Amino acid sequence: MSAHATQARVVQKLLPLSRIQLQWRAADRCFRIRRPEPASTATGDSEHEPLWQRWSARGDLAVGLSGALTTDPQTRWWMVWGEYVGEIVTVTLSEGTTPQVSLFGGLWISEWHGPEHTTIATTARRRSEVRFATTSFPH
Repeated sequence: MSAHATQARVVQKLLPLSRIQLQWRAADRCFRIRRPEPASTATGDSEHEPLWQRWSARGDLAVGLSGALTTDPQTRWWMVWGEYVGEIVTVTLSEGTTPQVSLFGGLWISEWHGPEHTTIATTARRRSEVRFATTSFPH
């Protein structure tokens, strides 16, 4: 990665439920998704920073994450994201609701809380069931 890319302007968005931070660098079309770290392990050291990923224009990508809410550990937050390629994106839960999908840089994101549901992401005219990774960090 060039020195120019590492000094490029970074825009950020903090998701309200999961406290996950999204970062986007338009200059080289790279993104990073940073999970919140517990205060006891936050060192300011970049050794554990997630790597920047180059946007690949994969419209069929849908990644799911889940974790406990800080305000109610019995309730979970759910987050799905993927690369936005200009196609309509919908997220549908098995009970029929469709959480809002927002755009950030070259990504689409949907976040909600509640019980577990089978979740279908439709993007670039492809439907796929989302598998969720659970977080291993406290909030």
